Amino acid sequence: MGARQAWTARVSTAVMLAALGLGVAGCGGSDGETTIVTEDGSVTIDENGDEGSITIESSEGSMTITGESGGDLPESWPSVVPVPEGGTITASAALTGEDQGWTVSLTYTDISATDLAADVKAELEAAGFAQQTEVNTGDGAMGTYTGSGYGVTAIAGEDDSEVTLVLTVAETG
Repeated sequence: MGARQAWTARVSTAVMLAALGLGVAGCGGSDGETTIVTEDGSVTIDENGDEGSITIESSEGSMTITGESGGDLPESWPSVVPVPEGGTITASAALTGEDQGWTVSLTYTDISATDLAADVKAELEAAGFAQQTEVNTGDGAMGTYTGSGYGVTAIAGEDDSEVTLVLTVAETG
């Protein structure tokens, strides 16, 4: 296993453990901060009532995950990547270091998943991104786009009266 794969495996394990910790902590609505230190880095769980964050740090970079309804985009979100208005941010993450990436999850209540996916496509293309793939199902849609040094994956899905949009952005080099 290469160094990058080992880092990914460690981060994945840390994220799962930290997410479990944040989920359990969120149930109690408590406040506080817990840091777990290992030989590879640290995981900090910041509990703040029903909101909170998880930060994972190592010599290769850091990742912060928030789980707050009505939250903000990560501060480092690429300004060239548009996010459709009208949604409520339910979670976000930013990975910094050698490789950078961002994810945001939003919910919408007044639009279908296919209409939202069409809006995402129009906004990304207006920003100079080119669509690479597109998949449409009855209650969801997915598209991938490249441009301005980034790759974007957009997934929209419906569940009852709510539509969830997940945007994942990565540097392409």
